[in-house]
Amino acid sequence: DFPLAGAAVRLKRADDGTVAELAIALTGVNPCPIRIAGTEKFVGQKLGEAELDAIRELVRRQAKPMRTTTVAPWYRRRVVGALARRLTAKLASVP
Repeated sequence: DFPLAGAAVRLKRADDGTVAELAIALTGVNPCPIRIAGTEKFVGQKLGEAELDAIRELVRRQAKPMRTTTVAPWYRRRVVGALARRLTAKLASVP
């Protein structure tokens, strides 16, 4: 079986609630698992809706799904962005 999309998020918060570290990795949407570049720009910020939307778009831009499943690449790109956003929000305790 080949996964349709997978995301892993590592988030460390500082004592003041800002992001101390953020790493996101994807699987199933590139020829091999990748780590998302550009997450360092969120370090020092508090995560709200605008930042979570920016994370989703960052992930979508770097996801390059191949035509290896019955699901269209554009859909898999949307799904992996949503997964990464949802996981990050949960780890950051954003409602």
